[in-house]
Amino acid sequence: MENISQAEKQMLKDQQATKEKETAENEANKKQRARTTKKVIYWVLGIVIVFGGLGFLISKIDFKTVEPTVIGNVNFPTGPIHWHADLTASVCGVNRELPKPVGNAHLGTVQLHTHEDGRIHIEASVNSPDEIKLFRYLKNIGIKVAEDSVFDVKNGDDCNGNPGKWVLTANGIEEEDFYNHVILDGQRLSLDFK
Repeated sequence: MENISQAEKQMLKDQQATKEKETAENEANKKQRARTTKKVIYWVLGIVIVFGGLGFLISKIDFKTVEPTVIGNVNFPTGPIHWHADLTASVCGVNRELPKPVGNAHLGTVQLHTHEDGRIHIEASVNSPDEIKLFRYLKNIGIKVAEDSVFDVKNGDDCNGNPGKWVLTANGIEEEDFYNHVILDGQRLSLDFK
């Protein structure tokens, strides 16, 4: 080493210093990456624990707070349903056409409506049987209805020479109060003024 010049010694010293500096920077970078990796792992674990705990707690909640209502022999559910019923109407023996929507649309509300098939559709959440009474359906599809009249035809109006009356038949059984009838899945309803 004694045969090398002062400039060469300085150059070797500078190279050694550069190498040591690079090694120190590499070590610092490794430590920084390790700290970053630890932080990411802790965050991921924290998120998993929080959401796992929330999921567990939610799974233990009893969302069914309302007992079902019994109508006749039908256990009426609260919450979302998808039911269908059929309805025909006549005045003094002459069938009355019920309104239908144009095209693929529906006529009525999301909960209580008809399509081009002419069936009663009950869809979405129902919180009470009161929400799906026949009078509501008739109003939803644009039929004028009151407790004693439908289509502007009132109880007591003439029907073939006699005072007529609105009568609802549900699955072959006559009911006096058509207005407050609760529509149930699969029913065949006939609303007749006779």
